[in-house]
Amino acid sequence: MLTGNVVFEGGNMAVESKRGATVIRWPSPGGKPVRYAIAAFLGFWLFGWAAGGVFAAIELAYQLISRTHLAEVPFLLLFLCIWAFTIIRTFRLFCVVARRARPRIITLDGDRLTYDPGYDATDIMEIFKTDSSGRTMIGPVLRNSPEFTKSWLAPQKTVTFTRLEAGRVSLERVGERLRLTIDHGDDRQVLGASLMEAEKEWLATRLEQWRDGS
Repeated sequence: MLTGNVVFEGGNMAVESKRGATVIRWPSPGGKPVRYAIAAFLGFWLFGWAAGGVFAAIELAYQLISRTHLAEVPFLLLFLCIWAFTIIRTFRLFCVVARRARPRIITLDGDRLTYDPGYDATDIMEIFKTDSSGRTMIGPVLRNSPEFTKSWLAPQKTVTFTRLEAGRVSLERVGERLRLTIDHGDDRQVLGASLMEAEKEWLATRLEQWRDGS
């Protein structure tokens, strides 16, 4: 639920003032309810994979203690390494799909901007979409979206930078969508992908005012 003053009637963005800082927030899309079915499948898979890892660890311990079939030890060690990597990454994916969405928040506090990317399953759910021919989008998404791959491999972190570090605020048309970005240092941050175009334009203007010290 949004708190503060809604910028546009029927829109998703709200603005409020907290202790002298301007707080701009909008809800994360959160993905579709089908993500819960996917989360259930991943949970079932994780349970089976965890059991397999436990059995492999017990077998490895037995081989090392009894010193029998030592030729199997390298295979078991390799399997457990792959097992550990896979279960950690799959558990991360499970958490992304299953967790409740958290809003995205921009805080303008004096000369400092803080962006909390929130939490949602929308990026993950992109891989389950199909194109016009009915083919899954997992290939194009993984090839063309480094942001998706990065968000799966590591949690998205809060971004903070100062007015002096802020660069160009850009609104550009990408296909049918309007994309809003702000540069800071050598990085570029995409903002408000789920917002209406009017909200993106308002946010771009507000960020330019902040950057220019208005």
